[in-house]
Amino acid sequence: MDRRSILGFAVGPIGASALGFVSLPLSTWLFAPDDVGRISMLQTATAIGTVAFTLGLDQSFARQYQQSRQRSTLLRTTAWPGLALLMVVSFALLALWPEFLSQQMFGIASTTLSAITLLGIIAAYLSRFSSLVLRMGERGLAFSMSQLLPKLLFITCLGVLAFDATRHFDQLLVAQTASLVAASAIFAWNTRSAWLLKDSPLPLDAPRAPRLPALLRYGLPMMAAGLAYWTLEAIDKVMLRALSSFTELGHYSVAMGVASVAATLSTIFTTVWVPTAFKWAEEPNCGPRIAALQRKLVAASLLIVSGAGSLSFALDWLLPTSYGPVRELLALCMLPALFYAVSEVTGIGAAIAHRSGLVLLSAVITAAVNVGLNFWFIPQWGAVGAATATALSFFLMLILRTETSALSWQSLPRAGVYSPLAIVGVLAMLHAHMGRDHPVIAQTLWMLVFGGTLWHYRSAFLDIFRQFRHREAAAAG
Repeated sequence: MDRRSILGFAVGPIGASALGFVSLPLSTWLFAPDDVGRISMLQTATAIGTVAFTLGLDQSFARQYQQSRQRSTLLRTTAWPGLALLMVVSFALLALWPEFLSQQMFGIASTTLSAITLLGIIAAYLSRFSSLVLRMGERGLAFSMSQLLPKLLFITCLGVLAFDATRHFDQLLVAQTASLVAASAIFAWNTRSAWLLKDSPLPLDAPRAPRLPALLRYGLPMMAAGLAYWTLEAIDKVMLRALSSFTELGHYSVAMGVASVAATLSTIFTTVWVPTAFKWAEEPNCGPRIAALQRKLVAASLLIVSGAGSLSFALDWLLPTSYGPVRELLALCMLPALFYAVSEVTGIGAAIAHRSGLVLLSAVITAAVNVGLNFWFIPQWGAVGAATATALSFFLMLILRTETSALSWQSLPRAGVYSPLAIVGVLAMLHAHMGRDHPVIAQTLWMLVFGGTLWHYRSAFLDIFRQFRHREAAAAG
């Protein structure tokens, strides 16, 4: 993937994250923590719905895309089964238990809210496949615009609600769902040819694309791994909803929203990394190249989280006083996305070796640990407990994915990955649990880590700078 394509893919996540820094504070000033906590359940529902109802066929589509000569047929074959299942389940829920979804998610019995939620899940499902078409086709700018325009719509809706003194949660839910539907529509328009056109007939001697049963055999284990990953990523919100209060859920959701800069960078990296990794796998020096990359990624992760910890005091100026605990949660909430990004590099060997069972096993083990830790920590510490449990679980996932990669493919250096990330993890947990009582000590420690990272990894940062300069020179030439 060339520099222009990388920049095209980066515009969307970076721009959406920047717009998020407009919409998130606006939401906190307009709505109470309880309502912000409720809306986070919509985001959780769309995530689990997308993972569960795709049946892993989104992963099969991505895996077969480059080899397929009938990509429109492949898209429809992988997209329609899950969509049909999702529609059947949606109609059944509305017909038999119309208020169930709303009551369980928001604590409000409403058929209308249930229907709006299901519409959001359907829109997110369709966006998943359309975005894959753009991603695999390296259409970075179209991918990015499809992410930016819905964010602008959501901010516009919030701006309108700012003038409504009687605003309530229902309006926030409609605004969020409208942005999901808008994203799905824009994605569908940008990929309309892939959805609607017929492929040219293949020659008789050409290899045929795998049929649905074969695609499911690959996809279902990946779906199980995705569900396990979702348990890692989102069970904290579900358990906060069940074991704590909407206020704690609101604090946690806002902290995760501010920390989404780490998730954005992780998304950009994995979007570019996965296709690149399979290209590198065909080269003889693949192992050393991955080892060099993982050191740079660890350095960047340390710099990001220590910088966030150093500047977390600024949140006291940005958010209302009712969201005060977000400051101490910020650094800890950044860790899961960064641990995941590092694990995508250190654990890529299992995917290269086609050992999807090992990927699934790692995900299931860490998901079970995450549920147990959340069940233990949330009643004691609320949002802080959820953040602690999730960070520890993602660090465990990093270790398991790295070790299974070493067993199934190549053994790469690992001490330089585990030790520094463990150090910042411990510091982030201390900040979350005791930072409110000792703010000066917490900020000082983060600044020391930031400076130490710049000095210790100076060669890695210089190498990154040289590579960008070299690519700029090559592009100018």
